[in-house]
Amino acid sequence: MMDYLSSGGFMSEMSETKYGKLYSRNSKRLIIYLHGLTANPFNNTGMSILNFVKWSETAYDFLGFELHTGRGFLTTTVEKQAKRLNQAISEFKQQGYDNIYIIASSYGSLVALTANNSKIDKQCCLLPSLVVNSFWQAVERNEGIYDGYGYLVSFDHSNLSIMYSHRLLSEGLSFTKHKAQCLLNNLKVNTFFCHGKEDVYYKELGNLSFDNSKCQSRVLEGYSHEIVDRDDLDNLVRYAFDYIRK
Repeated sequence: MMDYLSSGGFMSEMSETKYGKLYSRNSKRLIIYLHGLTANPFNNTGMSILNFVKWSETAYDFLGFELHTGRGFLTTTVEKQAKRLNQAISEFKQQGYDNIYIIASSYGSLVALTANNSKIDKQCCLLPSLVVNSFWQAVERNEGIYDGYGYLVSFDHSNLSIMYSHRLLSEGLSFTKHKAQCLLNNLKVNTFFCHGKEDVYYKELGNLSFDNSKCQSRVLEGYSHEIVDRDDLDNLVRYAFDYIRK
């Protein structure tokens, strides 16, 4: 497979939609990527997925779904994002896509599971953060005002600031095991969960049950949210494509 950093032209080949940038191979199959909390649609994971799409023998189109604007998570919630995702799915179906798939990373998995859209053929959650309550309650935060909105700000492990609303903290960043289990129990979409054994969010799952017949899961040795090796990342994304193509 050609390396996505040397293949060139990805961004210039995309068209703008109100949901994010769309890369098209004139396919009837669409992959929607939902990024993590501090990421964007074209982070390393997004570019790895796009690289697979570009060179796959089976043609797919690719949408890098934007979960937030330049204000970060200042005015949004998981439920608002899920509602917007469901709106996008309906519109792309009306445009003629026969098959729509979701690949979600980390926090994007919560959005996919909350949307729970039966029009999705399959979805894959890579290193999903399903139980986040204890982690986020322990995170230091400050309060402020931005453009008339009250907000909270924290810093991730790489010292990147995250701006988010009080409501997002109470609804989206306070997912307990009970809330996560309800999502899994009510899941209507065939979903593959790809966990990292060394990942802090996997360790938070405890005895969470994936017994729903729609669920499949795998735990990968040596994987966590701190994944930086491109070959490891491509292998992680390959699990998603193998599941989609089954």
